[in-house]
Amino acid sequence: MAANFATDHAMARIAERLTMAGETAETIAAMRETAERYAARCRPFESVAVRIARVAFTGSDYGETSNGDTVVAIIRGRIVQTYMLRRRQQPFTRTALSVDRTVAL
Repeated sequence: MAANFATDHAMARIAERLTMAGETAETIAAMRETAERYAARCRPFESVAVRIARVAFTGSDYGETSNGDTVVAIIRGRIVQTYMLRRRQQPFTRTALSVDRTVAL
């Protein structure tokens, strides 16, 4: 997938966070491709949170760093801006994620 569908920040975050979760480079690349492919189909000015996958829980229950068992891509203007890990029990809503809509793949 073309690099113009993700920021350098997003690419660094997914690699860092999912490597900590024990995911392989191939799995990380597949998740990135899924998010970037979805970003390419978004409307130009919308923001979307996309639930990409479930992973083994990473991080402490609460803290300063991204932690959880759900991989979420945040897309704004057809570009993946960042990836985050969220706990399954955290709300996956437009308000909670500051986006126009949410999508679970």
